[in-house]
Amino acid sequence: MPMQAAKALFEVHAGIIPGTPMPEYAKRWCYTTNDYEHDKTVPKDQPTIFSQRLQEAHDYAMGLSNPGYVNWVRVDWMWV
Repeated sequence: MPMQAAKALFEVHAGIIPGTPMPEYAKRWCYTTNDYEHDKTVPKDQPTIFSQRLQEAHDYAMGLSNPGYVNWVRVDWMWV
């Protein structure tokens, strides 16, 4: 199976000390060229893989947004 190129990355980082991510809370979702080609065929009223991955990242960040765990949470996404 050929390697798929990344089109977008969604990352969540969190920690206690501002700007210092804790690896146990880091998570990444990848959106590939195959996902992109699939999303071109999805009807406008249906969720795309892109929107699902973005939602998963935000849901994970919301779950971490608790001062009992960490003091900060950041969601990044990058189109590559």
